Amino acid sequence: MEAMAPVSGRRLSTALFLGALPALVALATEPSILAHNAFLLAGLGIVVAGISIFLFKGEPMRTATPSWPLLVLLALLPVGIGAVALDGPVSNDEESYLFQAQLFSQGQATEALSPDPAALFRRQVFEDSEAGVRFSKYPPGASIGLALGTWLGSPRIAVFFAALLDLILLAGICRTLGLRKPGTAVLLFALAPFHLLVHTSFQSEVFTVPGILAGYWALLALRNSPKTSLLLAIAVGASAGWVFLCRPLTGVVFAVACFPALLLRRGGLQSTLGAVLGGLPFLLGLLAWQAARTGDPWTSPYHLYAAAFGPWDPSLLREGIRVPLDVYGKGDFISGLLGQAARWSVAWGGILGAAALGFWGLARLRSSDGWAGLSLSIGLPLAYAFHWYPGHWGYLGPLYAFESLALLTLGLVFLLEKAPSGWARGLPMAALGLGCVLFLSSLAPLAEHSQMRASPASTVAEQAPNDAVVLLPWSPNPILQERSMKTWVPSPWPFKEGEAVLVREFGDLSATRTALQGLGLEGRPLFRFVPGGENSSPGLERVQRPGEATSPKE
Repeated sequence: MEAMAPVSGRRLSTALFLGALPALVALATEPSILAHNAFLLAGLGIVVAGISIFLFKGEPMRTATPSWPLLVLLALLPVGIGAVALDGPVSNDEESYLFQAQLFSQGQATEALSPDPAALFRRQVFEDSEAGVRFSKYPPGASIGLALGTWLGSPRIAVFFAALLDLILLAGICRTLGLRKPGTAVLLFALAPFHLLVHTSFQSEVFTVPGILAGYWALLALRNSPKTSLLLAIAVGASAGWVFLCRPLTGVVFAVACFPALLLRRGGLQSTLGAVLGGLPFLLGLLAWQAARTGDPWTSPYHLYAAAFGPWDPSLLREGIRVPLDVYGKGDFISGLLGQAARWSVAWGGILGAAALGFWGLARLRSSDGWAGLSLSIGLPLAYAFHWYPGHWGYLGPLYAFESLALLTLGLVFLLEKAPSGWARGLPMAALGLGCVLFLSSLAPLAEHSQMRASPASTVAEQAPNDAVVLLPWSPNPILQERSMKTWVPSPWPFKEGEAVLVREFGDLSATRTALQGLGLEGRPLFRFVPGGENSSPGLERVQRPGEATSPKE
């Protein structure tokens, strides 16, 4: 790799200021974009970073590649925290991935619909009434990734191996690029709040990042090779294909980012064709999946779910026209881009504007990777800015930014190798500490939300008889009813014999009773779940069936 010119502290400070601009604009125009106290914490972070840069002016921190035990510990840390601190998934997306993973682990692609599907309706799961089956609305890649862990007894096993693979691949990339401090990059990535939060979850990004890193490493090796290596080109394409199978838009952006680096080199046409060959099985696999699920290889379950269940464009809905919002290309690009950039500018390491240093570092790496890293990091927020959904509140907002986190961390460490010693030592130390603070401050509301989502199941396990039927309550208040539908999940079908089951309640009591009869639940003790309040815990109340004597509340 060619020698790079040093960078001054003044230019680094300017980059931090430019990186902070999106958050400043959002704060002035639309402060609701930023999470509670996010700007304040990141602003405090820049102060702490400045003090660290001033104090640590000794020899820059040199860290070799972490040992295997440390890599395992770093990968296990967020997964273990998630297992201990969270009672279960915190989003319906994760519930859907786990639902499909459970089916895959049992050798099935779909689940038969119950006699009354509405009583067991789940968000993000598409119900095909004509075929009599239901399945996740999402592409199958993430659920395939979770399936082995599910089969072994816990999907978190798969999340752990994905996190470990991330760290191994990043360390390998650092060695390929000749970085003097690969351990710094690995530590900064492993302890970044984004990395820690996402690996407490079952989000699809858990499984796209290893694919991106594997493809990027293969791309670097291919560009460093004096001869065209068909195997490395196939590895680049297969990596992009795996990402496409998990998250199609991310897969397309990654493939486009790698394309110039593949083509514009000696033997570029052969490399490009090899990459196409590597990605083709995954493309065909997704098309086959969609054809089997929707009857059309070009129509995804995601689109059908959006058309069937909304949300719909409110202006057109007033005219009786249902145009789904939850598809790509339905978002306000400028607003979406500002929201993503603002949240990302306060997220990395808890230091305001620090992400800009990662972009700068990737720009300096362009001769090594053919602009692939920078193109991906810029392309992802641009592509997803057209989406209607800004990102999950609990995971620092736009999860799409997490997919380039490892490469931005790589760019930061590469940049700091040419920075003054105070920056090279102080900024990573500040980021390591502040990142953990931001992670812990974000973990508390995640844990609270997870507990609320799991409260019906945990209450049933503690208070209900084994053969009980527990109704997830219906509310005439649309907001409360939406919360009930979005937050609580009924039992899977078919029901396990001898176990209490959770079923959705309807607004009409006779409709509820008809549904229970259709599900074969007549004659069982009937209860209604009562959510807890500020001064009360969740509980159950007995529901009187026709002909039953009045019973006290349980």
